[in-house]
Amino acid sequence: MDRFDFSATMYTKPGIFSWISQLGVTPGLNRVEVARIVILNRLNLAGASVALLVGIKDLLLKGPEVTVLLPILLFFIGELLLSYFTLHHAARYAANIVLPLLLTAVLLLYGPSIGAGYTLFVFITTAIIFHQKWTVRIALVVFILLLFTGSSIALLSVSPPLAARIDPLDSIITFIGTSLAVSLMITYFFHENQKYEEEQAQLMKSLKTSNAALQKANIELERFAYIASHDLKTPIRNISSFLGLAERDLEKGKYDDLHTYFRFARAGARQMNTLVEDILDFSRLNNPDEHQIESTDLNKLLMDCTKQLRGTYGDEFEVKLRDLPTIQTSPNLLSILCMNLLDNAIKYNSTGHPSIEVSASALSAKWVIAFKDNGIGIPAEFQEKVFDMFQRLHPPDQYSGTGIGLAMCKKVAERLGGTITLQSKPGKGSTFLVALPKTPPAGTALPAYD
Repeated sequence: MDRFDFSATMYTKPGIFSWISQLGVTPGLNRVEVARIVILNRLNLAGASVALLVGIKDLLLKGPEVTVLLPILLFFIGELLLSYFTLHHAARYAANIVLPLLLTAVLLLYGPSIGAGYTLFVFITTAIIFHQKWTVRIALVVFILLLFTGSSIALLSVSPPLAARIDPLDSIITFIGTSLAVSLMITYFFHENQKYEEEQAQLMKSLKTSNAALQKANIELERFAYIASHDLKTPIRNISSFLGLAERDLEKGKYDDLHTYFRFARAGARQMNTLVEDILDFSRLNNPDEHQIESTDLNKLLMDCTKQLRGTYGDEFEVKLRDLPTIQTSPNLLSILCMNLLDNAIKYNSTGHPSIEVSASALSAKWVIAFKDNGIGIPAEFQEKVFDMFQRLHPPDQYSGTGIGLAMCKKVAERLGGTITLQSKPGKGSTFLVALPKTPPAGTALPAYD
């Protein structure tokens, strides 16, 4: 749950400093883990640089003798190598155990003039930042406190008074450097930790949304599979029955009814083909890549839909457009919705001249598009069920169709972030109200499920 590839985005600036900072940063690490690695790498780089400068100073002032800070320089180089080979736990324990021991040895050899006592705060900070378990953090803090306390007592017993050996300037420089290092570590780490928590919260929110969508999809799929299998069985059963009757008559040498049997079998095949095509059209609604959000003129969209329906119904119907607006939506999806609503209004009509009036009204955050027809109407007890898949109120021989059209309209409205409702009375027509948001879902493509 907490693994993300932040290594490719957090530190992309070119240069040796950036490269060293990223030693050991591998894909799959979360932001906080990357921050720990980067802080340790930068501290090791700073420590190696200081040790090298002090070593050069000793060689210049004291001659070619081996400087006592050489082991510390090698330690920092070794730490960077551990990071390079992704041995992060070893590097962290070394930074909080081995390095304090080395600095204690230098402190005892050089005396308090190097101001090493201030590094106590650096080690306590790194112990808290670098390690995840609080038991480890506390154990390391106690170890560091005991180590520095013991070294101070040893210095007091070996070389009193200490004040005579302290270089004030050296102590001031060390104090300032230590304070800056601690401040930068804490600021940087907690900034990254806050970013990580925000991303985790966003991920959890997205995960909850995805889980809800997945549950909805699973329920829909189960219901879809059950109803589809039931409705597909009907034409298959009819085809099988009539072909069986034809086979029986052929065996008996009777040919009078064969034409009727084959006609019914072909009708069943056509019905099954239409049903399969409608099911495929319904399933394509879940494809987010085909449905881009763009500025859509509803007048033009409805006129295009009307022209397509003229090829099926001719001039026997009328569509009135009431100055429709231009909105931000998916024209592909909205065309599917409009085509199905117009087709239903024409099909389920007994007046001889179907008439559909399409108007739109603007509310605070959405458009409401109304499709009002003069059709047969829908009884109140069926007005919710008509949006369910394969729900038919009339037998196929009275009104053709598969019962998927209004289910597709509901699916499209939900995909567009809106709703569809129905107002109707039997014999007095129906009004379908499609409410769509003025601001569509974020992004250029709609999500598969809302």
